[in-house]
Amino acid sequence: MSRNRSVTQDGREAGRDERILIVGAGLVGSLLSIYLARRGLRVEVYDRCSDPRLVDLSAQRSSINLSLCERGFKALDRVGIGNAVRACCVPSYGRLIHDEHGGVVFQPYGDNGECTYAILRNDLNRVLIDFAEKSFGVAFRFDERCLDLEPTTTTVQFEDAKTGLVHNEEATRVFGADGVFSKIRSRLERLPRFNYSQLYLDHGYSELNMPSIEGVPWADQRLSVHLWPRGGYLLLGLPNLDGSIVCSLHLPLEGEPSFGALRTERDLLRFLSNSFPDAVDYMPNAVADFFGHRINYLVTIRCFPWTFDGRVALIGDSAHAIVPFFAQGVNAGFEDCLVLDDCLEEHGFDWRAVFNAYQTRRKPDADAVSDLSLHHFNELRDSVGKPTFHLKKRIEKRLSELDPERFVSLYSMVTFKATPYAEALRRGRELEALIQRIMETPAIADKTEIELNRLIDQAVAAV
Repeated sequence: MSRNRSVTQDGREAGRDERILIVGAGLVGSLLSIYLARRGLRVEVYDRCSDPRLVDLSAQRSSINLSLCERGFKALDRVGIGNAVRACCVPSYGRLIHDEHGGVVFQPYGDNGECTYAILRNDLNRVLIDFAEKSFGVAFRFDERCLDLEPTTTTVQFEDAKTGLVHNEEATRVFGADGVFSKIRSRLERLPRFNYSQLYLDHGYSELNMPSIEGVPWADQRLSVHLWPRGGYLLLGLPNLDGSIVCSLHLPLEGEPSFGALRTERDLLRFLSNSFPDAVDYMPNAVADFFGHRINYLVTIRCFPWTFDGRVALIGDSAHAIVPFFAQGVNAGFEDCLVLDDCLEEHGFDWRAVFNAYQTRRKPDADAVSDLSLHHFNELRDSVGKPTFHLKKRIEKRLSELDPERFVSLYSMVTFKATPYAEALRRGRELEALIQRIMETPAIADKTEIELNRLIDQAVAAV
């Protein structure tokens, strides 16, 4: 059946008696509500937090910064909200690598103006919630903390944060979009044959903000992701529309240097001055930012199955939390919504078939993006500032010039082409193996451009 028919007619008719309850009004839950409501379903979204649209705008700079890419916008564009989100974004056309002495090197993402888009989480959440309410009549219930789920009756227990009243809400379907520490997932974990694992990195991160970079020597590179790789730790900065930069300091939890070693204001300022000399003077609130907020821990969560009995389904971080280093968390969650919508298109409101197709199709890609994100952490932290990394990128570029369809960089497949994550991981490993064989050539770093290109051409002809 056509998408238009299922959305505008069949959906309303077949779904008129459905009550869809989404736990979690964050980014994925809000977008999911739009996807479901546009098919004529009655959708209600519950969240333990207050309405983010009522947050004081002057406090918004504390909102974490996110990066959207092609696959995220593919999901947003399908429901007609992509352009509204783009208006809140800052494009980033590459990485600006800052060395220990304050020098900078720009690494473009591609040769054709490819870019990612930085956006504040609060801005994105507001746009999604407004669109869901005004365009599709989605009902949002804030300050409602999820306490429990009875999966066999799809009954969710909530506590009203303002009154303390505990109440039960029955639904025909329940979606757990309540994040890393999902209450819906924790209830499914008690079911037979539910597999679950979590792995914490021995690193964490803390937000350090630059209110403005006007007058900064590298201010002309505003449309860049800023990276200070230091081997073992790093500082990462994403730009905002107002010229500020939201930075995240990634450090080991213990050792030297580490969060555990930075106990005093003096410790922190000495560390920042030694490690990030071209950044520290533009962080006037570094001490308050660092000591005034908790450390954010980094965890990878995998589980399966993601659904139960055609009644309950997990989506986004609730199903597959990943570390943030490939900037794919929100993009992967948005793509979950798109894949679920594809399954609804194929199976109508046969929810058992929909949920089975959704989790079967999506699980391999979720595992792949988890692996990709962990690998990319090592690259950002340890490799991007080294000469060997730049040499590998030269080889990668030459390979792409020889056969742009066959030799596509892993970063491009993930970020700009929306290649399925599992396929991108497989092809990326094959490309890396070829590049590594070329890198093993004796004295390759001393080769001229002509000699290097000849080596690459020979390597391609041999495979």
